[in-house]
Order: sequence, then structure tokens, then C-alpha cells
Amino acid sequence: MDLQDLMPWLSATALIISLGTSVSTFLTSGAKQNSKKIADLDEAAKALESRVQELETEMRHLPDKDAVHRLELTLKDMSAEIIKIGTSAEQSARTTARVEAYLLEQNKSRA
Repeated sequence: MDLQDLMPWLSATALIISLGTSVSTFLTSGAKQNSKKIADLDEAAKALESRVQELETEMRHLPDKDAVHRLELTLKDMSAEIIKIGTSAEQSARTTARVEAYLLEQNKSRA
């Protein structure tokens, strides 16, 4: 076999390898940009994960709906008790006013 017979095949093979390398380079040129974008997104996801974890930790300290309901009931009971105390204080004030008026009358009648 002569080298001249192989030359067309060798040049076709070199051309195919050259074209394959060019296509490969063209297709992977965006990979660097994509890997940078993926790294940025990964960093943002980690930051969000940290923030969500912080919020979850803070939410554990807050009362749940049952605790709030119990507080509402307790405040309602306390309000009823305060109304009773206010009524009692008004009665005491009226009694004190009557005793004071009586004592003033007694003082005037002695003078």
C-alpha cells in the first residue's frame, strides 16, 4: 500500500478531528459561565437555607394557636374579675361617702 493512497483518508480524518474539536470547544464554551452561575446559585441557596433555619428557630419560641387561645380565655376571665372589683370599689366609695356625710352631719349637730 502506498502512502499516496492513504493521504485522502488521513486528510479526511484530520478534518473530522479538527471539526470535532471545534464543535466540542463551541459546545463547552458556555460550561464555564454555567458553572459560575451554578456556583452563585448554590451560594444563594445556602444563604437562604441559613435564613430559613434562623426563622424556624425563632418560630419555636412563639406561642402556638392553642397557647394564644388559652391566653384569650385567661384575659376574658381576668376582665370579668376586674369588673367585679370595680363594682365592689364603687360600692365601697358610695358607703364611704355616706359615712362621711353622716359624720359631717353629726359634727354640725354638735357644734
